[in-house]
Amino acid sequence: MSATQENAVVNSDSLLFKEYLHFLEIHRGLAKSTISIRSHYLAPFLAVLNLRQTAAGLEEISTSRIHDYVIMAASSMTRASQKHLVSTLRSFLRF
Repeated sequence: MSATQENAVVNSDSLLFKEYLHFLEIHRGLAKSTISIRSHYLAPFLAVLNLRQTAAGLEEISTSRIHDYVIMAASSMTRASQKHLVSTLRSFLRF
């Protein structure tokens, strides 16, 4: 398991991550398959940016860090995957 994958596993256990997935299920009424896709794109984002496990950690994110992450991650994705990535990040950051 790579370091990024290990961090993604650690971050997927974070309270913020779980609250977001719960929000998607309960308040947005999204299907489990959609939530799984969002989870797939969000966990590496949280791991790479090494965010704290609370909403206060989001205050540490600059727009340039988000932009750099999207450019890095999207470089090996198809156009459809890029759309999923950006949609997931926008939804999470609004949450």
